[in-house]
Amino acid sequence: TQSRSSAASDVYKRQYQRRVRALLIVPNPGSNLWQIGIFGYKETLYNITVSVGVTCPNRCSGHGICNPEGRCICEVGWAGADCSSAESTLQNGVTLNGQSIIKDEWKYFEVAINSSALEVVLFETQTIGHVWLYVSQGTYPTRQIHDFADTSTNSAYHMISIELDSKVRTNYFIGVYGNPFITRDAVQYKLAAWQAPF
Repeated sequence: TQSRSSAASDVYKRQYQRRVRALLIVPNPGSNLWQIGIFGYKETLYNITVSVGVTCPNRCSGHGICNPEGRCICEVGWAGADCSSAESTLQNGVTLNGQSIIKDEWKYFEVAINSSALEVVLFETQTIGHVWLYVSQGTYPTRQIHDFADTSTNSAYHMISIELDSKVRTNYFIGVYGNPFITRDAVQYKLAAWQAPF
């Protein structure tokens, strides 16, 4: 029987059977120091194993699984630290108008190329420097891990140009981030990507 106790312990387990594995779970343990006490009526041998489970941000929003390090592994089509950002596809030369983002939010886009050059352009339609642009090859970019970034705060125009040694077929992932300095509800922007025909 596991229960909360108003006595000297927060959680206790009473076990009367022999050779039984007892499991005690402390829900929401926080960052407190926990002590384990064992009391027996006669001398006995026992083993104690303590494990600390990790949790992922927002439980991966139902779009991924939590790995042992506490990081979400997102399903295809979802991205972000908590897998809450749906991915969209960019077509070569097609501008996505009417996009919006809020403070500390990520929006992800994928572009497949068969080229030796790629240019990604973002234009803030009503603000200057409130949106940051990140690009990575083969994986979703983050603020800490990315291949290219334009985090300028003094321009509404953000651009990343990628030149490769030869024509390659690969996928690039574009991350649009609403920077921590946004002071309005939502920032409007346009986004486009172009790849060279060679």
